[in-house]
Formats: sequence, C-alpha cells, structure tokens
Amino acid sequence: MKLHDLHQRIGRNARLDEVRRKLNDDIAFQMSHRIEMLRLSLGLTQEQFAKKIGTQQPAIARIERGVVIPTLPFLQKIAKTFKMELVLPDFVPTASRGAPIKSPLKHIGRARVAA
Repeated sequence: MKLHDLHQRIGRNARLDEVRRKLNDDIAFQMSHRIEMLRLSLGLTQEQFAKKIGTQQPAIARIERGVVIPTLPFLQKIAKTFKMELVLPDFVPTASRGAPIKSPLKHIGRARVAA
C-alpha cells in the first residue's frame, strides 16, 4: 500500500466517524434504531410487528430506514401493544463547552406518556 492510499483510507474513516457521531446525535435516527431493536428483541419480523400494532410492513420498513419519523400516537400504540412505558427525552441545557449543566426542569421530572 502506498502512503497516498493510506492517507485516503484514514481520511475516509475520519469522515465515517463524523457521520456516526452526527447520526448518534440525531433523535429521529435514534428512534428508528430503537424501534428496530425492540422488534428484533421480540423476535418479530417487520410484518409480524406491524400486524400486532395495527399497521402494515412497509410503514415499519420506512420508519426503520429513517424515511418516516414516527408520531407520538404511533409510539404510544407500540408502547401499549407491548405493555411498555414510553419515556420522553428531557430538555437539558448544555454548558458552552458541551458539558451538561443542572437542568432547571429537574423539579418537573421526566415526562412520561401513558400508553
């Protein structure tokens, strides 16, 4: 391998790492990933999962691919179907250097949605 080729590979990997970091920060991506992981942990195909929650397989495929962002009522339906609690994310301010600071909303607690 030539040095030039090595630099190109390293540069490509650095870009992939940046993409991975951005995806991990993306809430829609995280939600689609969590839905897919839930389905897989239950040992269900997309079709079986869809049937249980009253939708069709293509809808699940679009959500898992990140093409469609699931609505809150849809997430509630998933939670209710599988007897789970849907816990919404909290709003937490961030310090200027990216370190989390104490949330002024802490007294409210985490938002929970009844399924």
